[in-house]
Amino acid sequence: MAEALRRFNSSEDESDFEGFIVDEKVEGTQPIAVGTSAVSWRDIAGDSDDDEEDFHGFSDIEVQELDSNSVSKSGSEISSDDNLSSVSVEDFTADFGPRHGLGLDASPKDFFDLFFGDAFFDLIVHATISYARSKCNDPNFTTDCDEMSAFFGLNILMGINKLPTIRSYWDSNLFLGNAGFKTTIPVRRFEILNKYFHISDPRQENPTDKLTKIRPLISKLENAFQDVYVLGKNISIDEGLIKFNGRLSFKQYMPKKPNKFGIKIWMLADSETYFVPRFQIYLGKQQNADENDAALRHNRKYFPADLKKIKLKRGEMRTRQNENLVCLAWQDKRLVTILSTNVDPQPEVFGPLEERTGKRKVVPEEVREKPAVISLYNKYMNGVDVNDQYRSYYPVGAQSKKWWKYLAWFFVNISIVNGFILRNLQTDQCHRLKHLDFRLVLARQLISTYNGYKKMFQWVEMSRAIA
Repeated sequence: MAEALRRFNSSEDESDFEGFIVDEKVEGTQPIAVGTSAVSWRDIAGDSDDDEEDFHGFSDIEVQELDSNSVSKSGSEISSDDNLSSVSVEDFTADFGPRHGLGLDASPKDFFDLFFGDAFFDLIVHATISYARSKCNDPNFTTDCDEMSAFFGLNILMGINKLPTIRSYWDSNLFLGNAGFKTTIPVRRFEILNKYFHISDPRQENPTDKLTKIRPLISKLENAFQDVYVLGKNISIDEGLIKFNGRLSFKQYMPKKPNKFGIKIWMLADSETYFVPRFQIYLGKQQNADENDAALRHNRKYFPADLKKIKLKRGEMRTRQNENLVCLAWQDKRLVTILSTNVDPQPEVFGPLEERTGKRKVVPEEVREKPAVISLYNKYMNGVDVNDQYRSYYPVGAQSKKWWKYLAWFFVNISIVNGFILRNLQTDQCHRLKHLDFRLVLARQLISTYNGYKKMFQWVEMSRAIA
């Protein structure tokens, strides 16, 4: 953002924006907003809910640095309404969409396995056993991939059939208990699995890494999501909040969210399919150039000085341009400011003058027009919101006191939604599943023929033989 805004000279001192980190490995293939390529800013999908400037960018999205030497100190290169010119927009020609076709016969579990799979379940089994034996003094505890897969399936079903407590699913009350849960696994065994469930081996955790508890899952999904899908031209970046009310050094308060306390996470989504291949967990302020449209705060450093404190009447618009970069301020119900390198600048709009006082009035409604860049922004800004809506219908996972478990189940949930999106993209209309049906089939396939009562009997007999 700072480099982009330096093209509009300003004398006011404010904190620099760090923007997206430069990395050339995805050059020309992955845009970061409405268009292709990238400019360094982070408020790309609207205002943040807090005052902290905290998004440091997705590291492997290319940023084309703007040449600050081309900007004169006097700001003489900034164009106003008198000499606005068309921007140069290159055609988007990159291949995009799903990378792997699994065929019409692919099941929900086949798509879920693109992100998890047997190898990762093996890792979870190993970490869970290690935690139980090294931290909980339970040397006889064991589990396997079938049981862990069933454990995941039951947690998915808990988001579909919500009950007050875990034990409610095994309640003897005919109208409360769930027969499927009762026949799959004993409640005590489920509680033990829920207690010992781990993703990282506690003996190998890095104490300096705040996310060490779920680092293996983060690393896995960062690669898996991008391996199966290539972003298209139109994408959006927005922040979300994972509800958590316990103690946590990077817990955030976001008053505009329904759940005001929790873990903030930035997500990047394809604006047309809602697939989310990128995410970044906010750990605190110190932790963490061509075609784009981005809403921004008008008090940014290097924002055009004459627009910073401008007072507009509803319907009025002011435009500034520096080569391909356009800054627009438009008064709707509130002042909207936006940067764009994707839409031609529009002439400024002034309200009519009051005859008696000479002051400007609001632009009459019959001639009031929404700027084209605002319409384009609104059209493609909701990719993350729609994906978030899918996840909110059926939250995965039992309640816990551990913050990292909420993150873990969040990532399981986003994997389910991404798998659902992929399946519908690769399947004809006749074979598509509804979202709920996809989850039900997936849960059933994860549970499969697992029988927790039989497993417990086998492990008891095994323990006796060893003793």
